[in-house]
Amino acid sequence: MKEQRLAAFFSADPEDAMRALLTLTGQANEGARSQGAVTSTETFYPVAREERMRAAQRGIFSEVIFGPVLDDRCACGATEGQTSRGVTCPRCGVLCDRSRLRDERWGHLEVANVVHPSVYWHLAGPLGIYVEDLRHVVGGKKALRPVDARERSGRGVDVPEQKIRWQVVLADDLDDGDLIGPCGLAEALRRSDPEHPLLPLCTIAKVPVPPPGDRPLAPIDAPTQVTPWIGPLNETWLNLVERATRERRLLELDAPPPILRDESIQVQLAFEAVVRQTRRSYERLVPPLVRVPDGLADSEARSIAFVGSERLIVQLRDRVSILDRAGNGLSVLPPAGTRLRGVVSGRFAVFEGFFGATHPTLTSTDSGFGDDLVHVDNEGVTRIAPILGEISVIDCETGVYLDRPPPGVALRFVTNDEPEDLFLTTADGQQIRRLRAGGDRPTAIAYAPGMALAWVGEEGSGTEIIELARGIPHACPSEPPDGDIPRWDILSSDAGRAGEEDHGEDDEFSANAVAFCDGAWHLLWSRSVLCDHRAGDAVRLHPPPEAAAFDPTGRTLALLVQGTIVLADVGRREVVGRFGLPGIDARA
Repeated sequence: MKEQRLAAFFSADPEDAMRALLTLTGQANEGARSQGAVTSTETFYPVAREERMRAAQRGIFSEVIFGPVLDDRCACGATEGQTSRGVTCPRCGVLCDRSRLRDERWGHLEVANVVHPSVYWHLAGPLGIYVEDLRHVVGGKKALRPVDARERSGRGVDVPEQKIRWQVVLADDLDDGDLIGPCGLAEALRRSDPEHPLLPLCTIAKVPVPPPGDRPLAPIDAPTQVTPWIGPLNETWLNLVERATRERRLLELDAPPPILRDESIQVQLAFEAVVRQTRRSYERLVPPLVRVPDGLADSEARSIAFVGSERLIVQLRDRVSILDRAGNGLSVLPPAGTRLRGVVSGRFAVFEGFFGATHPTLTSTDSGFGDDLVHVDNEGVTRIAPILGEISVIDCETGVYLDRPPPGVALRFVTNDEPEDLFLTTADGQQIRRLRAGGDRPTAIAYAPGMALAWVGEEGSGTEIIELARGIPHACPSEPPDGDIPRWDILSSDAGRAGEEDHGEDDEFSANAVAFCDGAWHLLWSRSVLCDHRAGDAVRLHPPPEAAAFDPTGRTLALLVQGTIVLADVGRREVVGRFGLPGIDARA
């Protein structure tokens, strides 16, 4: 896709970044893809007589640069309708077109000079400087001082012309001629190798700004909130815009060189923060498995979820199936190799899971906090991949596994970084917040429909239902009693109502599920007990289900048990549907 050419600018590979830079500056065959320069530090402002906020005209959410917020309507409303599609409004300058353009159109930000962080490893050799020292030079902590040829020879006589060498000195001990900051590194590279191919990445004057669809707002429900929070990614972009604006103003005022140098260093630091955050948003997800890994048991992969209210997605060891509520198979996909966690936006099925199943060649290392896994790829290169946030995503409308998070969809999870520590993380593994829930080994027990909330903790030591956007608890469920509980035979041939009392003879662990309905949370505990969050109206399911999930309304519970899918009405305690999985050959 054309927009992915500029996304490569944030890659850790300098060749990809170089190609994207040439595209942005119009030196590549594709031509410049930027739709305009971001120059304003404003984000949104209220519109009189309208219950919405309007994006600032040249800000990071600009409709002029990135496209209209509403389909076939400009910002001011003077140009609207399908007959005006493709027309730029003469009043506000916004193109009247589809709002989908905000997932595609790029802008750019003009700076004096920044260095792309991907070049450090590749410049250490030509400059003869350690990588960390190069980072400190660009960050203003150290400087480069040219070493005189006579001094290098150790004699007071001339020596043959040699490649220039550099000495690293502290920034507190600067002399005339020392080079520091991003401009200093660029100048040092020019003197050492004027034709070096990475020199353009050391003299970047235009930074591509991704479309708003790739950096969505973070909604927070609060009665006093006027507009959604712009989120951490957009905050780093806003900080860079503010720094670049300040730098341009200092250049216009012809400020003294030390002040300009210090400001350019601040712009560089803000730019590197933007690259780190944006790179995470473009990280590829885990691809689907073609071959089922050896040793992966059925119980490890078996899971189920609703896609909207009328479809089900079932994860088995050897395949992923999408069915309707009558049990008719709609599609069969390769195994994801991970456990199905839920469906977001009624469309995107999210699998979060065990690394060993997705990448069987990986081996664990004892790296302490935030363990990493190391593997050797097909070319014999050792790679390190983080455990946190490893997911795969299926678009259930197209049946395609995505290689990146869908635009505008915020994915958040609860992860176990260590047995005693729970964290909220994003899809790329970035830790958002630490959670205090459960006892010795808390975990994410289940996700509610839509994956906006999660049931976390440890059964027997306290659990909570957490809102993933803010990490705040919505309820602290009471555990069901250990005494006699009515038993519900979900596979019996009768109406399926809860009947005789159960004395807990089925001591098997089963699936978990959670949903909110009619003023109460309904929970399926691992002892196969279904009850509300006050431990009322408890019933024990028999046989214990292997996987379970509520529909978006919270009224229907889908259960996978002994190769059969059972649909149960939670309020009436009745089975409303029962069918077997379609007879599809397992894929190995």
